[in-house]
Amino acid sequence: MAAAAAAASLLALAAGTALAQSALQDQIVQNGRLQTSDPQVDGAFYDCYAIDAQAGDAWTITLQSEDFDSYLAIGSGSSCGGSMSVFGTNDDGDGIGLNSRLSYSFDYSGRYLVRVTSLGDGDTGRYTILGVRSRGGGSTALPTRVLLRGTEYGNLEAGDRAEAGGGAYFDCFTFGALNGQAVTITHSSTDFDSYLKLFAGVSCDGAELARDDDGAGSLNSRIQYTFDEDGIYSVRASSLTRDTGAYTLEVELR
Repeated sequence: MAAAAAAASLLALAAGTALAQSALQDQIVQNGRLQTSDPQVDGAFYDCYAIDAQAGDAWTITLQSEDFDSYLAIGSGSSCGGSMSVFGTNDDGDGIGLNSRLSYSFDYSGRYLVRVTSLGDGDTGRYTILGVRSRGGGSTALPTRVLLRGTEYGNLEAGDRAEAGGGAYFDCFTFGALNGQAVTITHSSTDFDSYLKLFAGVSCDGAELARDDDGAGSLNSRIQYTFDEDGIYSVRASSLTRDTGAYTLEVELR
């Protein structure tokens, strides 16, 4: 990543400017690419981001890529190279395949570094980094699954989150998108009449942007939406009524 782009990303990640925010959390999404012109550490190319944290802040950072096995490190120092003092690392976050997720709470105010790299030496390709900040010790656990391009498989069952007032069970998926990107999400099931809702924010309870019942034909659902700002978004996969069973989500983000 070129130096000018790195600086812009650093400021965006630190300040959250021009990115989706909520009253309790700062939310960040940034697309990037590991390439052969990037610096290397232990044989792997990396990009470097900075967080200006206040004492008591906590961050959960998710790194997702279809091109390489992602690896995250957080620490301090003058750069993300070999001299970086590393506080925490993650390779494969729980339940998100070869993608990484790292949570860290800061005891002291200051500038901290996030290293985005691959597990394998010399790997390159596109990635998306998503960050959620909680201030004053609030929880940073993402109550969702990260939604990736391709096909996701799930199962609605009793005990899942449910619509208010004893409504339909649902699963919540989160993903990052940039201004001008378009998403097509198709929700299919042979066990129930599927239903989709798209929200701003991380946990399927922000501003509703779109919904669909039978847009994919038969009893299957489809949402097509073009985003007008960078941010983190979430999709609620449910049944039209309080049914359970297996389903698939097909996702295309372009």
